[in-house]
Amino acid sequence: MEPGEVAERRETVARRAEFVELLEDEGVLNPADIVDELAHSRSTVTRALRELCDAGLVENRDGGYAATVTGVMAVEEFRRHEAASRAILRAKELLDPLVDPSEFDPAFLTGGETYLADESAPFRPLEEVVSRVREADSVQAYLPTLVNPSLLRVWHRKVRAEGMESVGLFDEELLTLLKGQYPQLLAEMGAADAFSAFTADGPRHALLLTTKGGAATASVVVYDGDSGVKGAIVNDSDSAVEWARDRFERLKDSASAVTAEFDALAGAVELGPSDLEPADSSDSRTGNLERDGGFAGHALPLDLEREGFTRLSKEYFESREQARPEVSWRTGFTLSEVRGGHAVDRFDDEDRNFVDRMLSALQAGPDHVVLGPPGAGKSTACMSVACEWYDQQIGPVVYRERGAGGEFSSPSLLEAYLRQTDDHALVVVEDAIRTEANGIFDVMLSLKGRDDVTFLLDSRTSEWNASDDLVGDPRVDAYRRRSVEQVPVPELDADGCERFVDHFRSLIAEDIDASGTELQSAVADGALSAPADTRPPGRALLAQTHLSRRVDTVADPDGTVPNALDADVRETCQSLLDADPEYATELAVLASLCNAAGIPVATEYLYGIAEPDRCGDIEAAISVLEGRVLFEHRGVTAPRMEYRTHHETWSRRFLERFLELLSEDRARAIFGRCTSRLLSLADDADRRNRIERQLNRTAPHLHRIESDPGGWGDELVERIFRLGHTNAGLAPLYGETDDGTIAVPDACSEFIRQKQHYWRGEMNRLQGNLRRGKAEIEQLLDADSSPDGLTEREAKRLRYRGHGGIWHFSAINGDYETAIDHARRSLALAEELEDVKKMAQARAIITHVEIERNNLEEAQAQYERFRELADEHQSPTYAGTALEGARCSFLQGAHQQAKERLREYLDRIEDADSTPEEASARYHLGRIAIVEDDFETAKSHLSRAMATSRSSGASMVESQVHASLGRVAHLEGRLEDAESHLERASEHGRGVPSLVAPIHAVLADVAFDRGNLDRSESLARKGLEAAADDSAPIEMADVSRTLARIALREDSYEDAEAHLVRCREASRTLDNPLLAAKCNRLRARLELARGKEDEAEEYARQALDRCREYDTTSDAAGCLRLLGLTALERDHIESSADYLLAGLEAAKESGVVTRTAELHTALARLELTRQDPQSARNHLESALDIAARLGDEERVQSIRNDIAALDTNPAADSP
Repeated sequence: MEPGEVAERRETVARRAEFVELLEDEGVLNPADIVDELAHSRSTVTRALRELCDAGLVENRDGGYAATVTGVMAVEEFRRHEAASRAILRAKELLDPLVDPSEFDPAFLTGGETYLADESAPFRPLEEVVSRVREADSVQAYLPTLVNPSLLRVWHRKVRAEGMESVGLFDEELLTLLKGQYPQLLAEMGAADAFSAFTADGPRHALLLTTKGGAATASVVVYDGDSGVKGAIVNDSDSAVEWARDRFERLKDSASAVTAEFDALAGAVELGPSDLEPADSSDSRTGNLERDGGFAGHALPLDLEREGFTRLSKEYFESREQARPEVSWRTGFTLSEVRGGHAVDRFDDEDRNFVDRMLSALQAGPDHVVLGPPGAGKSTACMSVACEWYDQQIGPVVYRERGAGGEFSSPSLLEAYLRQTDDHALVVVEDAIRTEANGIFDVMLSLKGRDDVTFLLDSRTSEWNASDDLVGDPRVDAYRRRSVEQVPVPELDADGCERFVDHFRSLIAEDIDASGTELQSAVADGALSAPADTRPPGRALLAQTHLSRRVDTVADPDGTVPNALDADVRETCQSLLDADPEYATELAVLASLCNAAGIPVATEYLYGIAEPDRCGDIEAAISVLEGRVLFEHRGVTAPRMEYRTHHETWSRRFLERFLELLSEDRARAIFGRCTSRLLSLADDADRRNRIERQLNRTAPHLHRIESDPGGWGDELVERIFRLGHTNAGLAPLYGETDDGTIAVPDACSEFIRQKQHYWRGEMNRLQGNLRRGKAEIEQLLDADSSPDGLTEREAKRLRYRGHGGIWHFSAINGDYETAIDHARRSLALAEELEDVKKMAQARAIITHVEIERNNLEEAQAQYERFRELADEHQSPTYAGTALEGARCSFLQGAHQQAKERLREYLDRIEDADSTPEEASARYHLGRIAIVEDDFETAKSHLSRAMATSRSSGASMVESQVHASLGRVAHLEGRLEDAESHLERASEHGRGVPSLVAPIHAVLADVAFDRGNLDRSESLARKGLEAAADDSAPIEMADVSRTLARIALREDSYEDAEAHLVRCREASRTLDNPLLAAKCNRLRARLELARGKEDEAEEYARQALDRCREYDTTSDAAGCLRLLGLTALERDHIESSADYLLAGLEAAKESGVVTRTAELHTALARLELTRQDPQSARNHLESALDIAARLGDEERVQSIRNDIAALDTNPAADSP
């Protein structure tokens, strides 16, 4: 066949392929059928069939037309060629930069997806490739350069955490740079058995082969000189994978093995001088990396900037505008505003300027952390020190603000940078203990001992002392506790308040109606009288809010809100709920959520909640929020468009108020919708692009998502749920994991997806929703590893959380055998994980359960094992175990030891914001004070425990505190107050069996003191039943004594003895000498009633000795009364008088009014024996006053009868 004929037939195939394909599919067709199928005219069909028949591609058959074998094969080949051509043309923009485009086989392009970078989505191509690595079982990669480190980081995580099979070929110049910037990362990859590394001289494009579940995918990344990624091609066809595999093997055959060099990098972070030279921008293999992460001119590497670090400089301050003082005093200061004089100088107790003091201390060398509750001014203090360090030109300053940038994951890079800085560098990190920032401790430990780098941190005191975020490296934990100097932020005293007023007045250049005295009163009242279920704001924050509102006053019409911050929150929340723009409330919720959780309040995120055609509504809603929730943009002159908003405490209060004002279902729906829309940006590239087009500018936060959607999603989910975990009152907003309230994006890791159960379980347990909390935690017990899901270590960590959480619910329900089983399993998992902190936490759990099982010997042994563990690993005493050790001492009657342990713990968390552990510590101090009859101290501890339990959402502790306050009120004779507290204790502890016995024990005593013996007995028996079910020996002893007292009042001596036997058994269970003493005192009363004076005296003396040893005054008074009455029965009048008068003095000292009444009655009997009716009358009237106050009508009538008898017969027998 002639060439011209071939060309003619090829053209016929191209023009008439659809006819051949139709005939191949349908078989024989006549022209009319073809017209119907292809919608061509009859003449076109006739002409096409004639051409195809002439070319031998179609033939006449059975009265119609059919495709020939030749025609079918020709069309198939044409379609393959067409697809290849189309793929090549589509990839033209990618292929153009290549020196030799012929090195691509068309087979690789055919059937593949081409992703081109553009201004709106520069990292989209890389995102597609990184997503394949993130999901892969194995990776083979050739890298000539590295524009963005996300690929390397994801690869590193897969190799390190999962042992993924990997082969890496690196351009030699690229590897030199990586060894300088990421030595630890490369060392950890090199240490993995499944990883091997080589240097190779290859093309300018990257080549990757990833395998998932046996299916392979080939990817190519093409770079655009030194300007970034041009695009990527991803193809999973057999021919594309075969070509890529062959190309990779040829590169590997000529490569040099360097895995051993990776191993040698372990611990190395020092850069050589050559590594600091600027890269030649004409070299695309190194130009991008130097630009993104190099050290030329000591500029901060771009990776560190992305992770929130800033180096202070003239350019930095010149490019950042300062807000008006009225705004900055509401939202919190920026570095630029602090340097511009917006902040107030703070002075310590010795009247030393805090900044001057810190500058001297930091130049001397030791690292420091500024501690205090939220809103106390920690960040402002750190900013002031940083600015002064910079202005005095002491050395460079590197600063990381709270919530800035992504998670700090480049400690090696920061370390290397700091080793090359000139002069004495200061590194300041806010909220350093939190997950997103605590990588700083690795840097601090590595640079320990250097005198040219000093670190200044800030942290909430409670997080610093009770953090579980530094898991897995006890060296780091020991270093931060022992080598970092702790400095409390100065208190805001009267002089400080005066300075605040004067400074604010000078800033706004106008007079305001305020004084230091008035401000001090306002912030003190506001901190002490914060609404229930909230934690008190820091006084510096209250002062700033109070004064800024004097310029922009918001009325408090009913005057019920106790401070300016809460007034502002209340008025803002209510007004937004009434606002017209539909999105106003949702945007306020989203902004508050982001701010409280440490997420930037970025414009991109705010637009993310809108439907595609509703962006105009977002603009209207933002205008409503400006000046109330959103304030001036923060950032450089060409702003990054992050809004300023209030202090995080304000934002948290806003969410609490929002939940209060709406129905729970509606509040949860709005919160869940906002959160889900924000998180869904990780999965929806089209929506991200649409938002960026709407904003008509670059959107750095969206670009960050594009570069690593999974990492971004994991980080945001963790921050959002940690907010609920640490503020359990917000738990209703989070719903249940399976109800879809918050949709976790597909891009997130399976570990984060599963960890939702832990966070929800804990916040619901603390909030008191036990059913929901248990259901969530139970989901973690079966966590298992799988190729497409959790790694083995991740599954163990989740099961540890499951067993370490589910025991709570078993213990609450009195099922201690199940609780101890879960506790031991959590310990076994901690040991498998070789995690010292988790081992300590598990020991604390076991200690707690053994206490509840009344196995105090084993509990004490577990506590000692924990201390040995802590000493061995140079770790501190963790709060949980310290508290359990104190509880153990308390139950054994070792009150002094318990107090020492509790005070030691509280000293460590001085000025901390609220935690359930702090509430529990103060609650137990209150209980000890009750036993010691120190009611004022008890009320002080219990009141603080109440405030702490409310603000931390610990409803169970709140119930316990109410029960103890009820006991104090009962002992002081305030029975109505007692019943009120007990009612609230029951309300907060509803559904918790372990709280039934202690509440009923006090209720029974209140009824007894009112003279209602039937009700008292009924309540005591309910308490007895609950104590038996819950194995609660203290409550068992309490209600048994009450039942014995009732029996004695009714002269039922056998019943009284049975109750006292049970009381004695309970005291023996705990080996508690004070319980035994209380039992002996009642036994003495029983024996005296039986006329057995000798036995009564013996029991009373034993009890008195023990009461004096433990300084329990009211019980001692009761013993003295019994000794006095015994002496009176023997006619030992003077001895009786000595005992009874000493007893009355002790009873009055103790403040226990019922004991005082008993002594007055006994003394009246003594005085009648002495023939002194007037003194007897005086004592009876005192007893009558107490009985009347208690409402004991039967006792009142009895005493009145005795007084009447005196009137008619002064020499009557004693009462």
